[in-house]
Amino acid sequence: MLGVCPISNQCTGVVASLAAHPLPRLAAGGIACSMSTDDPAMFGTDLAADFAAARELGVTGLECYLTGQRVAACDAQTRNELQEIGQDFDWAGECA
Repeated sequence: MLGVCPISNQCTGVVASLAAHPLPRLAAGGIACSMSTDDPAMFGTDLAADFAAARELGVTGLECYLTGQRVAACDAQTRNELQEIGQDFDWAGECA
């Protein structure tokens, strides 16, 4: 799982702009990516902002959730509970 922080990646110059971020290509290539946030005080961001940036790049919260569920190091019961949580969540209104 690759932890991706789109906002700090842009702030630190790792990518020239959010539009140039490789997240869509990574996800399309089958690389498991999770959204993270680096030092909220330093970069003026939070996890919701990084998820919003991911959505701007075409990667949804559902995709991130399913990836996390797929690669989670957990037992079958926990994996089933995660599946139920994902099925019950309102993905259409995610982070609205």
